[in-house]
Amino acid sequence: MSEKNHHIDPDLKILIGGVLGESSLLNKFEEMAAIAAVLIRQKKSRGRDTWKEFVRNEKSFAFAFSDGNPRYKLVSDSSDSDVVEKEPMATAFKAVKHALEGGKDYSNGGYFWDGDDIKSNYKNHFKVKKGIHFSDSSH
Repeated sequence: MSEKNHHIDPDLKILIGGVLGESSLLNKFEEMAAIAAVLIRQKKSRGRDTWKEFVRNEKSFAFAFSDGNPRYKLVSDSSDSDVVEKEPMATAFKAVKHALEGGKDYSNGGYFWDGDDIKSNYKNHFKVKKGIHFSDSSH
């Protein structure tokens, strides 16, 4: 990912938007880096070459890419300079860079995550109905 003159490859900008869109409003670097690591792992395991291809073919994996998420849209509509410099986009940018460069994996090797959508609709959530494993009982 090039930071030179604040140029971000358009395909990587998709990932940054997805990370921001899927993260909580707390804007925590560790959470964003964990989501980035999971998304990168999923893209590789599903054999997708680009983020554009991943988003087009994996519509139900991360809804922020396709559900009109305002945080995803913020990244999409912002200049590369704003993404690099303005919060909370700058934190998402740093988290993606961290994950792509092999920094600490805050997801601990995870392949999935869920947040408010599972909390608010636990009994009827697709993943709960199909079977879900909590690796930490405090969750």
